Amino acid sequence: AFPHEQKVIQRVQKELGLPFHLHICGSAGPIIEDMVNTTAKVLEIDQDTDIKVAKSITQGKCVLHGNVEPAKCIFGTPDIVRDLTKLVLTDAMDGGGLICGPGCALGGPTPPENIHALCETVREFGVYH
Repeated sequence: AFPHEQKVIQRVQKELGLPFHLHICGSAGPIIEDMVNTTAKVLEIDQDTDIKVAKSITQGKCVLHGNVEPAKCIFGTPDIVRDLTKLVLTDAMDGGGLICGPGCALGGPTPPENIHALCETVREFGVYH
């Protein structure tokens, strides 16, 4: 799939001037370098990908988006979401290039208080100066 994804991504970015976000579900660790080589501006990674490893590969090349565990955002408590968000920030914030958020889309039953916990934690601990 790589050459086809790369072609689509490059064309969208060139012809439409839009930054492409590439999301691949599951443990993307073994293919992070390939994801970078697509030239996507943002790589959306889920909780199965080690964000420290991904950060070491992507630093200065593209932005990471993720990887707070979506199931915990949906079924956990605000305290759990806060703790997971802090962990992502601790593991991947240094040096820039991180959009901290869920590792995948959040479903309709996600409690608003959990979304607020994630956002508030990012505002409190994840602001670049």
